Amino acid sequence: MLMQKHIYLIVINLKKPAFEVINNGADDVDFDDKYGPFFKPLYLKEINHVKANEMADKNLTPIRLIMPWRTVYNKKDCGVFAMRHMESYFGEKGSKWKCGLPKEGTSQEKILEKLRMKYTTTILTSEINTKR
Repeated sequence: MLMQKHIYLIVINLKKPAFEVINNGADDVDFDDKYGPFFKPLYLKEINHVKANEMADKNLTPIRLIMPWRTVYNKKDCGVFAMRHMESYFGEKGSKWKCGLPKEGTSQEKILEKLRMKYTTTILTSEINTKR
């Protein structure tokens, strides 16, 4: 999801019905103010998914995961965070999830730089990249 030049993930868990928001930003704004207008169109009924009724019947409230590596000052690496989150998230609770990122600071910056290079290299050298 891209909102106001910020990328974050919305996870729809069909096995144990849940909606989760994974956002590296540490701001604690009202959920509906920040995500509500963008979250509602994602409901599965709109795409006629086979589990749409089951998910709707449970009247699920989206949960924003709280991870120790969320950032206050880093406003440029949300895409890198999103890619790392997609690589490493398998449904764990925020406190149990180990994505390999430390708390915000110099150590985190160094790891993000390596991840930025890894993802850039993968994209640029991919066989499906017709411009490589």
